[in-house]
Amino acid sequence: MRDLTRISSVKEIKGRGTERIEAMRKVVQDLNDAGLRQTLLYTNMAASIKATKGEPTAIRRAKGFAYHLDHIELPIYEAEQLIGSVTGMWPVDEERNKLTYEDYYKMAVEALDAHEATRGEQEERESRSHMSDGEGNMSFEENANSGKMRFGSLMARDHYDASIPFDILQKLIKTLNEERADRKYEPYEVGKVLELTFTYDYGKETTDALHEINWKVANHTNLNYKDLVKRGYQDILDEINEKLEKAQDEDKKVFYESTKIAVEAVIHYIRKYAAAVEAEAEKTADSVRKEELLEMARIMKKVSTEKPDTFVEALELVWLTQLIGNLEGGSALSLARFDQYMYPFYEKDMEEGRLTEEKAFEWMCALYLKLNEPKMRTVQSLCVGGVTTEGENGANELTKLCLEVMTFLAMPYPNMSARLNPEKTPKWLYEEVIRTVKAGCGQPLVLNDSVWIPNLMSVGVPLEAARNYYNMGCTEIMIEGKDANWVTGGMLSFPEILADQVHAAAASGKTYADFDEFLEEYLTELRQEVDNSGKAGADFLKVERQGSQDPFASALVEGCLEKGLDYFQGGTLMGSPIAIMGQGLGTATDSLSVIKKFVFEKQDLTLAQLAEAMDADFEGYELLRKKLEKAPTFGNDDDYVDDIATKIFNTYSAQVRKQNEIYKLDNARFVNNVFSYNLHIELGELTPATPNGRKKGEALSDCAGPSQGRDSNGPTALLNSIFKLSTDDITGAFALNVKISPSLVKDQEGTAAVVRLLETYIREKGAEVQFNYVDATALQEAQKEPAKHRDLVVRIAGYCEYFVNLDYKLQNEIIERTLQEAM
Repeated sequence: MRDLTRISSVKEIKGRGTERIEAMRKVVQDLNDAGLRQTLLYTNMAASIKATKGEPTAIRRAKGFAYHLDHIELPIYEAEQLIGSVTGMWPVDEERNKLTYEDYYKMAVEALDAHEATRGEQEERESRSHMSDGEGNMSFEENANSGKMRFGSLMARDHYDASIPFDILQKLIKTLNEERADRKYEPYEVGKVLELTFTYDYGKETTDALHEINWKVANHTNLNYKDLVKRGYQDILDEINEKLEKAQDEDKKVFYESTKIAVEAVIHYIRKYAAAVEAEAEKTADSVRKEELLEMARIMKKVSTEKPDTFVEALELVWLTQLIGNLEGGSALSLARFDQYMYPFYEKDMEEGRLTEEKAFEWMCALYLKLNEPKMRTVQSLCVGGVTTEGENGANELTKLCLEVMTFLAMPYPNMSARLNPEKTPKWLYEEVIRTVKAGCGQPLVLNDSVWIPNLMSVGVPLEAARNYYNMGCTEIMIEGKDANWVTGGMLSFPEILADQVHAAAASGKTYADFDEFLEEYLTELRQEVDNSGKAGADFLKVERQGSQDPFASALVEGCLEKGLDYFQGGTLMGSPIAIMGQGLGTATDSLSVIKKFVFEKQDLTLAQLAEAMDADFEGYELLRKKLEKAPTFGNDDDYVDDIATKIFNTYSAQVRKQNEIYKLDNARFVNNVFSYNLHIELGELTPATPNGRKKGEALSDCAGPSQGRDSNGPTALLNSIFKLSTDDITGAFALNVKISPSLVKDQEGTAAVVRLLETYIREKGAEVQFNYVDATALQEAQKEPAKHRDLVVRIAGYCEYFVNLDYKLQNEIIERTLQEAM
């Protein structure tokens, strides 16, 4: 075993590249550069659904899955080691790719003109590319598309069914906003119209077919790779057949028959792919490549049914299963605690000489590169470190390798997390984390075992299961192989609640004895909004359990086969986390600080005067706005304002926890969720001016952090402010962004200081932290000349992405975040 305490530099690791890795990287780059792609998923599923009328819904759902896998391409790309590509269901749209910027501009102008003609009316599209959950419940994406909020145009991977290149869409949004500035569009309006205009329409007939069976797919979850690599698909199929034979209840018979169809379809798909690899080998003149392809075909045949015996066999099985989940339409599927379930294979192969450090490095590069192929849905995550199921240190040689590969590739995916434990984690893992951060890829985010494990237990998760938590997708905390979909039960905006209160008080002439009375009214309304979200979440879960199904996920996630109950219908062992999101903590805190300082203490203005300035978007109130900006702001270790943030955050989190007592849902748990993904931009576009001087349409503060650029006292002060937020009720998702300058860690002394800062953060029970390691100048240059900076990766709010692949508003927001240059 390697000396784990020796930390290689970024330069050393970059030197570990091989021709093979670079060839694989080029394949992925070329695939991403191939242009627009249109999915076969919806039309394939619909074709099967039309042919299975009269059969039980679960059977129709399973047969649709099988039909889809049997009617997509089986790509095999030059130089790749892992076999299997999501591009098999995403053929390149050759005709659409012929269109020019001028063509798209003309269509965009026509769409905006048509929109203006019916502006203000509520329009319904006859068919949508993002399918609803049925029974009146829409997916997050469809909710976004049917309302004011933008969704897909913020990030290339989210614009799932885009019929326009992402860079052209971004240019059009920016250009048309500037050209039509006199039209007084709402901040979201141009982007929203163009996003809906340039989306593939799969037709009402296809949409109706999918709605007919309430089509839905497992996503935001882990498909229990830990169990799969120990068993293999044939063992799972044998269990299904045994339970099917013994089943007496008709519903259970249908359930087991549907999972049998799904698993048999997976086995058939992998074997069919293996045959394609063999055929490719026979056409290959290069004897080395031919032998390699034949070996991969052998491995694929084996893992189609049998459990793996080697690291490469296990890796191919895990990858193919991750791929199939994406082929089905899954989003944000997670590899979960990869370094734990894969380590026995790694260790055995290294000891027995089947694997070398160089080959292991190449194979892990192959996996990471696969996760960066085009149309792999949103955020694919991978978790390392933390304690084992038994509570001992889990960091191992594979943990180190996973971080080294991320350091080398510096790509957005997988979205890596490193779990740290203040008592068990060795010093070398802290140092590896900071070294990887210094690679400039925004990776990894850090999770604290001492917060998440006890807090998960407090909402009903048993100790051993809690020790196997991981970050699903971004920062959402789930249990490996035991949870159903992460559900967004509701979302509340802390600044919007406050703005409503200010305007209501101004309109009614209401007065308050003091700031404490004003704040208590705000907190009362906040509790009510959480209760409203709790009811929405409970109602959503009830509807989901009445009709949604996924036989493939049901065969893999623990609990479903044991109960004879579908993944979506309460079958999973731990159930469904129902998140109630809280957005804009920093913005709301700073706004309340303004009210405390200038309305109640100095009495320089009334709530009515403040509301008037906000309604005017501070136009004509510039002196007042500058004055308001002088109020104390969150993130500077100032109790005056930090106490306000603490009251907001603690009230919200405690009220979320209370939903579990109110509803006592079977096999589900309400959890808090303070990470913003893109929502600080989207909600900012919808939110009017706020008391802290923020103008209409500008971004809200992201995640649990301060307003952009308002934490000016250094990283220690920022963390001290965060420490004041109670961690007792942090149960679902929490994110803190810290942007550090390369100059801060340019030498060993600076790096050691950041390592100590991280150790302190974990020791003091900081729940989560993530670092952006890039200077503002580089980001500004990338905005001006994106082609020269296509590999620049940044962390947004729980996930990473290429900077040039972001909406220009999101780019600006990242630039505006405070750059920490001194300790």
